[in-house]
Amino acid sequence: TIDANGVNGITTTTTATSFFGDPLVTPSIFNGNTITNHVAGAGISLNELDASTLLVDIISGDCQTLISGNLDGIVINALGSGNMQVAVGDPGNPFPDVIIEENTDNAIEYNDAGAGTNNLIVNNTILTGNRLTGGASNNGIDVNYTGASAATIDVTDSIITNFGLDGINVLYDRNNDAIGTLAMTVTDSAVGQDLFNFNGDDGWDILVQDGGASFTSDGSTFVGNAVDGIRLRSVAEAQFDGSIVTLTPAQQDVDVDGNLINDFVSATNPTLNARADYQNPPFPWGDNNVVDFTTSLSVLDGSVVNFNGRHGVRLEVGSSTTQNVSLQGSDFSGNTVSDIDIRPIISGQVVTASTDQAELSDDIVVLDPMADLNLLFGNLSPNTGNQVTQLVFNPAEVFSNADVFKGAARPVMGDFTVTVPDNVPGPPPNNFTFFGAPIDETIFFPDPPWTAITP
Repeated sequence: TIDANGVNGITTTTTATSFFGDPLVTPSIFNGNTITNHVAGAGISLNELDASTLLVDIISGDCQTLISGNLDGIVINALGSGNMQVAVGDPGNPFPDVIIEENTDNAIEYNDAGAGTNNLIVNNTILTGNRLTGGASNNGIDVNYTGASAATIDVTDSIITNFGLDGINVLYDRNNDAIGTLAMTVTDSAVGQDLFNFNGDDGWDILVQDGGASFTSDGSTFVGNAVDGIRLRSVAEAQFDGSIVTLTPAQQDVDVDGNLINDFVSATNPTLNARADYQNPPFPWGDNNVVDFTTSLSVLDGSVVNFNGRHGVRLEVGSSTTQNVSLQGSDFSGNTVSDIDIRPIISGQVVTASTDQAELSDDIVVLDPMADLNLLFGNLSPNTGNQVTQLVFNPAEVFSNADVFKGAARPVMGDFTVTVPDNVPGPPPNNFTFFGAPIDETIFFPDPPWTAITP
């Protein structure tokens, strides 16, 4: 037992070219420890610096590992350019191999500002935020990726529940726009369990601000969380103005003997007219040629996203970003507001306004960046749902900056492609019912501006 030290229970730091654990294959092992009551620090603090190597397994042997009553359960800082792997829980031991509970802040906090190769593995573990005194712990797994490393996080056969905020919280914001990746997979795990054991905010809350990140639920359950089961937000950081279109006087609407001359132009296709079409439906001022980054989410193979307090899966697609989302072979049912919620949002700074020059001078039209979504809904593994609420495309957020051509309250345009299966030919259809009555899923995909495409 390691109890009530002034800061951390165990602290391990590697620097220079040192290593903790065999630098090739064999980790150091923290085996069967009870680590409690470090109220000013972490039960275990692991820090990889410089070009060092840190390999640690935290498992149970003769005694079960219990990490409880600390400020944080485990804090991992991957800050160097070397290699780091931390494995929590042994899949070969009886469940649960490791228990992390009653910590004030987070059960596991992972901070990656490095440039090496880093892996976090959580397996056969219970993470719970219940506390005997005080409010619930904040997050089960808190991920802050601000580096340039090649990182993977795998959560398998574990339970994450009863946290005051999110079961899993992820910020992905790499420090070099061209370098860095994060692949996170949650497999056969429960993030929130039922109406009595749930997380106080989202099950899995993901904020992505750069490219190179992908997220997968493989057979996991996100049930009973107070807000959303899974929430993905893609937000461009910089100002991404749309393409600039120059309208010469010959391309502007000109009244010649009572007749309008309409020369339609845009950045890539001569089909838009600033003086007419920009001020009337269908508001074609969106520019899908300006994309900061792409991210992906897959919910696959028996995943269950049910009975969450707001939405099952919430996709907030930022302007100038693309989300590639695959929802296959999963159950979306009984979420309070909607099972799948999709919304274009503003990201980056407000776009530059267009310029209306003097008569017989060039006008400048700045197209607005669009929110891009490629959604595969079903396909070879159809989705199911009982008492399914609905798949909702919500009204977009609006650009509020005044624009001489486009107005002052323009919704973010969504360039959304939704692929759903058909009966014959092709893959099997999704199977949704509402109080026993089948639902035609094509009603979920209104047109315009979103189109259901059947292969």
